[in-house]
Amino acid sequence: MLPTVSTFRSRGRSSKMRGRARAMFIKARTRVCVAGLASMIHGMALADSPGYELGPQDKIRVSVIEWFTGAGELRSPINGEYMVNPNGFISLPLVGDVKALGLEPSFLAAQVSEKLQAKLSLSERPITSIEIVQFRPFFVMGDLERPGEYAYRPGITALQAVSLAGGLYRASAPTPVQVQREAIQAASERRSLSARIAELAIRRVRLEAELKNAEVLEFSPDIQSRKADPAVAAAMRLESTIFDARRRAFSTSINVQKKLIDLYGQEILALKAQAESLERHRDATRQQAENLRSLQARGLATMGREFDIDRMFADVAIRKQELDAKSLRLQQELVKAENATQEVDARRRQEIAAELQTLQGTLDEFEQRLLLADQTLTETELRPSGSQHPAFTLIRQDASGKETEIAAMTATPLQPGDILIVRAAQPIRPNVAARAVEIGLAGVQVPRDGASLTEAHAAQ
Repeated sequence: MLPTVSTFRSRGRSSKMRGRARAMFIKARTRVCVAGLASMIHGMALADSPGYELGPQDKIRVSVIEWFTGAGELRSPINGEYMVNPNGFISLPLVGDVKALGLEPSFLAAQVSEKLQAKLSLSERPITSIEIVQFRPFFVMGDLERPGEYAYRPGITALQAVSLAGGLYRASAPTPVQVQREAIQAASERRSLSARIAELAIRRVRLEAELKNAEVLEFSPDIQSRKADPAVAAAMRLESTIFDARRRAFSTSINVQKKLIDLYGQEILALKAQAESLERHRDATRQQAENLRSLQARGLATMGREFDIDRMFADVAIRKQELDAKSLRLQQELVKAENATQEVDARRRQEIAAELQTLQGTLDEFEQRLLLADQTLTETELRPSGSQHPAFTLIRQDASGKETEIAAMTATPLQPGDILIVRAAQPIRPNVAARAVEIGLAGVQVPRDGASLTEAHAAQ
C-alpha cells in the first residue's frame, strides 16, 4: 500500500525520496554481495571441495530483499535462521519446503528467489542471500580422552580435533618399582601355571586312555617332543606308573569276578550231572518196583520189599529237590557276579569321566590365569616410553549417503559431518622378544602391529 503524498509536496522532493530509496537498495545489494562473498570464503576454507554443500544440522540465515518500484521502498518478506532437517529440507514462510541437501549456499539462494517469485507472482526476482550461521558437527572416536560430537569450525584439522577431545587416552602410569614388581610376579605365576598346565595335560591323556580301556599309555608327538623338560618327563613317568597300577588293579578285580563266574558255572554243571544221575537212579528204581509187582502178582515174590522201594523213591525225590534248590542258588550267584563285573566297569568309567570333567575345569581356569599373566607381562613391556604417534582415519559421507574412508594426517582439514577415528600406535620395544624367551614364550611370534603377546600366543 503506497503512502499517501500530500498535494503541497513538490515533485522534486518526491524524486529525492525515490533517489534515497534507490541508494538504500544499492547499499542493500552491496551488503548481499558481501554476505554471499563471505559464504563463499567459508566454503573455500573446507577441504577437498570447491564449494560447501549443505547437509542436515546445518544452520543458515536466509535474507530476502525485494524492491517495490511503485512504493519506492525495500521489503524483506523472509529474514531469519533455519536448520536443515534430517531429510535435507528447510521450511521457509511463503515458500514452503526447499531442498538444501547437497546444494551450495549460492545455488540454494537462487532456488529460493525463483520459488518466491513464482509463489507471489512478482515481476522482478527478489534478491536472496544465505549465510551459514552454524555448521553441522563432526565426530571423533577412538583412543581419546573425550570422544564424541563437537561443533565444527572452518579450517579445523585432525590434530586440532584431537586436542578438542582432550588428546590421546592416558592411563595412570605406575612407578618403575611397581612395574618391575608386577613383571616379576607375573613371570613367576606364568612359570608355575605353565608347569601345572603341562602336568594336567599329561594327566588328561592318561585318563582318556583309561576311559578307552587302552592296553598301553601312549603320548602324543607334541608331548614326546617336550621330554627334554624335566617337569614334563617327570609327569610322563608318574602318569605311566599310575596308569599301569590302576590297570593292574582293575584287571585283577575283573579276573577275580571272572574266576568266580567260572566256578559258579562249573558247580552248576556238576549239579546238573548229579541231577541226571538221580534221574537214572529213579528210573531204575521205578523199573525194579514194576518187576516186583509183576512177581508178586504171579506169587513169586513176598510183599515185604515194597516198603524198601517206596523209601528209595522218597530219598531220590528229596535229593532231586535239594539239587534243584542248590542249582537255583548258584544261578542267582552267577547273575550277581556278572552284574558285579559290569558295575565295576561302569563305576570305573563314571569315576574317570568325573575326574576328566574336574580336570578340564581346572585346565580352563589355569589357561585364563595364564592369559592374564601374559597380558600383565606384555603391558609392563609396552609401557609408553615416549611420544605416541596416532593414526587418523576419516569417514566422509556425500549428499547421496555414500561413505568414503580416507587416510588422514595431522594437518588434514575436516569437513562438517566427518567422523574422525584416532588410534594410538605404540611401537614395540626391542626387549620384548628377549623377555618372551625369558618367560617361556620362545615359540610365540612377537607382533609388529602393537598387538599383545597374549593375542599372539592365543592365535598360535
